[in-house]
Amino acid sequence: MNPFSQWTFRGKILTVIAAVSVVPLAITAAVEWREASSMMIRANESLLTANITDVAGDLDSLHDTFRRLVERTARLPEVLKFLDQRGSTEQIEAQLQSILKSDPRLRDLTIFDSAGNVLAATDAAVLSRNFSFRRYFRDAIAGSTGAPDFIYSTGESPAPSVAYAAPIRGHDRVLGVMLVLVRGSAVWDYLHEGNDRAGKGSFALLLDHHGVILGHSSDDTALFHPAGRLGAAEIEHMVEERRFAGETRQLLEQPFSVPGAFDRARGEDLPTFFSVSPQSPRVETEAATRKLANAPWTLFFMVPRAAAWAPVELLVSRTLIATGALGLLALIAGFLLVGTMLK
Repeated sequence: MNPFSQWTFRGKILTVIAAVSVVPLAITAAVEWREASSMMIRANESLLTANITDVAGDLDSLHDTFRRLVERTARLPEVLKFLDQRGSTEQIEAQLQSILKSDPRLRDLTIFDSAGNVLAATDAAVLSRNFSFRRYFRDAIAGSTGAPDFIYSTGESPAPSVAYAAPIRGHDRVLGVMLVLVRGSAVWDYLHEGNDRAGKGSFALLLDHHGVILGHSSDDTALFHPAGRLGAAEIEHMVEERRFAGETRQLLEQPFSVPGAFDRARGEDLPTFFSVSPQSPRVETEAATRKLANAPWTLFFMVPRAAAWAPVELLVSRTLIATGALGLLALIAGFLLVGTMLK
């Protein structure tokens, strides 16, 4: 026997009223959740894109500024004359000091001979030392203005620096190399400006083509650690270059895990937007990716999922409360109506 047939007339009427009133409200809430979620995903992606485009543009402009500076300095007649004659360094170092004082972001300017020996520099601590092991020197002496290289400088005040190097040409050959070192803070300042711009807790992350973290706008302990595990040969190569001075091996053998970002920085063809739970902060985040135009670096902009989805969750919670209240009112009204009809 059908159990429904044993219900009282009052119970049947109330059940019908509940179904007619509550089911449409529940369907409306489900549709609203789906539409609001879709809109929020698009809004978050647009916000992340706008912010990452802005910061990436600043970094590209920074690289372009100092690339042009090192190329222009390498072409100065005084620099070529100095390399040709190898006379007193007093005049050329005075000129280098003048350039150094023109921009507070500059750390050091150095002139190398073709063997990598320092002939003149604004930092006296590096004079007569040989830096042929540095990648920037090898690229420049081969005749090209190499990509900027984030390193740990080894001068009087060792510190994180970005190296820009260009060949010094004369008599149809490369005579030496001009180096401009820029303070690492020049890059990090732009990253820090991105904090909380895409929502509370949002931050910027910068990786090189090896997947090594060059900047983390909310956690300095991540600096110069790889975002994933590197191969032994890769580590040895950077140790030989003394990229991060005496700490190179220790830093590179201890990954600071950022799944998804590591693969994208190393050239994997993956979607621009993705979700990730980095080592810091230990929360699920929504992320956007952008390759820089003037350096082999990849910029990531991340926002905690809780912050990104807070508006949707608030809307849905309010909708559920309203739906429940309307359903309850409908049941009370139905109960009173049925009671009146049965008198």
